[in-house]
Amino acid sequence: MRALSPRILRRLARSLVLSLFACRLNAADSFRLFPPPSRDYFQEIPDAASRALDLDLSHFGGGFETQIRGVGWVAPRAPRRTAVTLVTLGVLGGSVASALGTGHERESFHWANERWFQEDTYAGGGDKASHFVFYNGLSRELAVQYRIWGYGKDQATLMAFATAAAAGLIVEVGDGLTVFGFSWEDFVMDTLGAGTAAVVTRLGLDDTVGFRFGKMPSEEPPECCRTPGIGKDYSTEVYTADLKMSGFARRLNVRPGVARFLLVSMSYGSKGYRYSPPEFRQRQIGLEVGINFPEVLAAARVPEDRWWGRALYFFFNFFRIPYTQIGVRYDLNHHKWHGPDAGNSYDPGP
Repeated sequence: MRALSPRILRRLARSLVLSLFACRLNAADSFRLFPPPSRDYFQEIPDAASRALDLDLSHFGGGFETQIRGVGWVAPRAPRRTAVTLVTLGVLGGSVASALGTGHERESFHWANERWFQEDTYAGGGDKASHFVFYNGLSRELAVQYRIWGYGKDQATLMAFATAAAAGLIVEVGDGLTVFGFSWEDFVMDTLGAGTAAVVTRLGLDDTVGFRFGKMPSEEPPECCRTPGIGKDYSTEVYTADLKMSGFARRLNVRPGVARFLLVSMSYGSKGYRYSPPEFRQRQIGLEVGINFPEVLAAARVPEDRWWGRALYFFFNFFRIPYTQIGVRYDLNHHKWHGPDAGNSYDPGP
């Protein structure tokens, strides 16, 4: 066989480079209804701090598929089924322990009708907001972890939703054997929370929509006016549905500037319920602006694929940090505005 001349080799190399460059241009010009989020928690191979270029080479024959990210080739990892099984069983086992460890005497199974967010309900809806936000966060974080451990987006999302919903069902069955009773309203909120997380995750909107829980010191009703009752007082808790300006601006194709570090949130909290007479109770719905701490972490290049980085992102995605927001709130019970404040306003007067 004759050796190829240097001139022919140079032409072949030039053709190869031009072909790769053309492929890159075609990929970049593709239209996407939803642009990729600034931090994608759900790459097939987790490395959320980098930008991945997926390259499908199956047309070369032999069913060969791989991914290129940055430099070097990375083969898809097999699902870590043992780790996923242990975490799933841990979540369900923790729910069983919670259901058995309520501290209340056991009764025959019965149902409860707690209703929703009405003024004369058990907790003014604070408990329903709590159920929604908690199981939303559980479903979201399980989906992230399942994907990190090698499962595809659809399978990981479905597994996370099913696990979170099952955990909520277990807790409610346990309540059905105590004085509280099985609250189908609580279970509906559990399922809605987990389902909302699944939809947001599946659409890749985690950089735009989120839900959080936070503790906030608040003035308590006078001791003279407290009434007996069972259950939890939600007076110091605030729940939010968040619009993250970083992801929202990306979808509007605008540069947010420093606004990328902000959240615009709708908040809800009930105060004085369960242990106070009606004249001291409030249901506050609010609008506030706060700091998007996960975006601050991203700007500081905190990696999301390391265990300590994941812990930080989880904490700030789920917990509302006190006094890092300001807004106004409307008391649905007394038709009065409060604020601007950080969510700690409470007028104990009638």
